[in-house]
Amino acid sequence: ADTRLSRLGCAQSALAALRLCAMGGAIQGGSIQGIEAVYASTMQRANQTANILASQAGLGPVKLDERLRERSVGEWSGLTYNEVQQLWPGYLKNRRLPPSYETDDMVLPRVFAALDAVRKENPGGKVLLVCHAGIIYAVEAYLKAKEGKRNPRRRYRIGNLGCRWVIWDGGTFTLGKRVNLLAEGEIKDAAPF
Repeated sequence: ADTRLSRLGCAQSALAALRLCAMGGAIQGGSIQGIEAVYASTMQRANQTANILASQAGLGPVKLDERLRERSVGEWSGLTYNEVQQLWPGYLKNRRLPPSYETDDMVLPRVFAALDAVRKENPGGKVLLVCHAGIIYAVEAYLKAKEGKRNPRRRYRIGNLGCRWVIWDGGTFTLGKRVNLLAEGEIKDAAPF
């Protein structure tokens, strides 16, 4: 479902912006050193997160790209874990997916088309892309398999405001480090903005 950030999500994004600034080294001219542009999924929570990060870090306007949207979970869209358990008994336990679930093979062409467009618009530059865990998992699995890593499809949970560097080496994309801008449960409540 395409939901807005909660107050907690806004507070977490503001803290992540401060951490992003610290990671980027010295702030020069009100922006994070080396970051040239910010792109985001058109989904509300990613768009809001990107705008909070960009404004807190002095990083110009956010460019939206629908190809960075979270994968569709089809019939499960908008349902809670418990609702899926109730309406689709045994599916989660047996790792079965609903018929219209958007698989990695469906997600990757649009995501890599977006990555390719971004790298062409920012040759040699660093950019910040704000998207979703399902997109990160799909890209990680694909690039791990391409690099010959063991168990490339094994997915290690990435928390809210978790990141993955993806590097263009002049001929292909490769995986960089994972970065967590926020520790799990670090902010549990937030005052109204």
